[in-house]
Amino acid sequence: MGAAGVSAVGSGGARAGGGGRVKRVVPLVLVGVPLLVAVFGPLFVGEASRSVAFSTGGLLGTDFVGRDVLQQVLLGGRTVVLVALVATGLAYALGIPLALVAATSRRRWVDEVLMRPLDLVLAVPSLLVLVLVAGLSSPGSVTLVGVVVVVLVPEVARVVRAAALPAASGPVVEAMRMQGEGWWRTSGGYVGRSVLPTVVADLGVRFTSSVYLVASAAFLGVGVAPDASDWAVMVDRNQGGSYLVPWAVVVPALLIVSLSVGVNLLFDAHSTAVPRTLPDDPAVTPPAGTPIPATPPVDNPASSGGSRQTPAVGSIRGPQRTDDLAGSGLAARVRDLRVVVDGRPVVDGVSFELPAGKVLALVGESGSGKTTTALALLGEAPGDVHGEVATAGFVGFVPQHPSTVLNPVRRIGGVLREVVRARKPGTDPGPVVRDVLTRVGLDPTWGFRRRLPHQLSGGQQQRLVLAQTLIGDPAVVIADEPTTGQDALSRGEVAAQLKGLADRGVGVLLLSHDLDLVDELADDVLTLHAGVPTEARPPEPAPTPAPKPPLTGPTVLTVDGLSVGYRGNRVLDGVSLRLAGDECVAITGRSGQGKTTLARAIAGLHRPSAGTITVDGGVQYVFQDARLSFDDRRPVLDQVARTAVRLRGLSTPDARDEAAALLRTLGLDPATAARRPGALSGGELRRAALARALLARPRVLVCDEITAGLDARTRRVVLDHLADLDLALVVVTHDEAAVARLADRTLAVQEGGLHNR
Repeated sequence: MGAAGVSAVGSGGARAGGGGRVKRVVPLVLVGVPLLVAVFGPLFVGEASRSVAFSTGGLLGTDFVGRDVLQQVLLGGRTVVLVALVATGLAYALGIPLALVAATSRRRWVDEVLMRPLDLVLAVPSLLVLVLVAGLSSPGSVTLVGVVVVVLVPEVARVVRAAALPAASGPVVEAMRMQGEGWWRTSGGYVGRSVLPTVVADLGVRFTSSVYLVASAAFLGVGVAPDASDWAVMVDRNQGGSYLVPWAVVVPALLIVSLSVGVNLLFDAHSTAVPRTLPDDPAVTPPAGTPIPATPPVDNPASSGGSRQTPAVGSIRGPQRTDDLAGSGLAARVRDLRVVVDGRPVVDGVSFELPAGKVLALVGESGSGKTTTALALLGEAPGDVHGEVATAGFVGFVPQHPSTVLNPVRRIGGVLREVVRARKPGTDPGPVVRDVLTRVGLDPTWGFRRRLPHQLSGGQQQRLVLAQTLIGDPAVVIADEPTTGQDALSRGEVAAQLKGLADRGVGVLLLSHDLDLVDELADDVLTLHAGVPTEARPPEPAPTPAPKPPLTGPTVLTVDGLSVGYRGNRVLDGVSLRLAGDECVAITGRSGQGKTTLARAIAGLHRPSAGTITVDGGVQYVFQDARLSFDDRRPVLDQVARTAVRLRGLSTPDARDEAAALLRTLGLDPATAARRPGALSGGELRRAALARALLARPRVLVCDEITAGLDARTRRVVLDHLADLDLALVVVTHDEAAVARLADRTLAVQEGGLHNR
């Protein structure tokens, strides 16, 4: 993408901008005209004219009883508009709180009690409700508002609840609960904000429904009096003689339609501009150039704050798809890449060629610009991009944090089938899905395909994302820390899969701190330092000192007969554990065996089906996917400091100071932490998550893959800090160096049990 390419994109953007202005103006006109008529129309009709039953004629003629049509139009909008506005507002005022309580309650019976009666109301057609009300009550605006509210509240509650469930059950809410946050901040704040785009988009639909319900009620005599000046009444009373008095039907009908269509267009357009917390469904790749809201891993701390847009798995970006690589044997080429954010170059002078069937490794410490360089291949690098970026075809993206591109409420089999239909129209999805799952080492059976993403381990999620990518037959696959959080066997499987891709002619761009993996796979290595290519190789992990001798302190954690299951599948069965107050136990085992399930149960984030967990003091949990545990709209430093405010009663300034000092100890600059999560790398967010937990001063700390994705230098800093802590430590890890440095004893989770290793 040279200068000409940039220029072409820019001019296209200008044309799109002109079209965008037209798209914004049209809804405003469609809404504005009927609103202006409804609000100001009565001002142009004198009191004397209103009392005249018959007229000798007017600009639009007379209606079926001889009234001036223009005057009736000017007088008849307030009922429709005001009733629809009031009813819609009341429906949302009642429906949103009900939905948030239902979605965020940790007691399932609360959801049942709130939603089942609303489902019964939904089962009754709205027109039947109108008919029943027409026969049981006197007509009037108050009655009409009540009917519309009764019809709309269940619809609003159902839509908002569905939108709130992913956020309500996600790591951010769990992290906030660990911090001691109350319902108003978690549900009314974070979850409520996450459903805002859905509410905005749905608002247009509901207001349109209100308008049509009001109009229908007028036909049935539920709303205003039959002889009132009302647009809906005009259409109803004059339709029989429309060939004689057409304007008495056409004009009010057009005003109702204009108001409804305009509101829908207006709110639909606005909803696309509201940031979303959760990524869109990656099942179907959008057209080239279509942005997909999400929060990608960004490995350069100089990036601007806030979320950025990233492509979904296997998605393609038009400006990078060029034909000049045809016949060259190259899968991708980058020349003089420079990415500038807020006036600062975060990548400067990066050039490389990736031959088809080869593996190129980008290595460097956290913040060196690896992910920013990779995002340039996808057309999603932040800031101003200069230089040339070209690919030979589809580009698949396997992110460091796979959960960011997996829809939390879609079953994996259904998503994979949709990917097949989108990528390979006319192909039977079943055999393709089973084959690709087998190729990545996942269970192809029906039972496994019925699972939701959160029911998979981190390693299984990583392989699932790779499966989605492979369906598209990519020319290039970008693998960002593909062995993060993997056990040795799974790591070997990932390495074999990437090597298999290269053997089939796919160019693989590997971003990794795993230098053993780089040595095993890479045909060429490019090292980045502060965004600039360098010949130096990242430092190898230093030898770790022997662990401190275990002390004999009182027991602070007791697990007796713990059993945990998902949808009837028993993951842990009869697990028992004792942990002293100064002891570290390492939990190891293959991906999918239940290590994270045990860690979450100890932290109180997963309710066991049997057994007891007793903790003498507070417990904190460091999430495996640190990125997803942070609210992407709030500065990281504020979120870290909040723990000390809620659990220790510190003032906000004192908590921020203590948080900044702790982050500095962990090697994270407080100025970097003052940005939003989208501007921090995965390693930086992992350290921030550790600081957030430590500020609670817990007696028991549970760390899930705390060193995964960290460069060698940062890993040493984190391990040294953990080794010096005076608390009980549960470390879930595949990192043998972490086990050697920290663990007083090591246990392995296997076949639902906990065994000495």
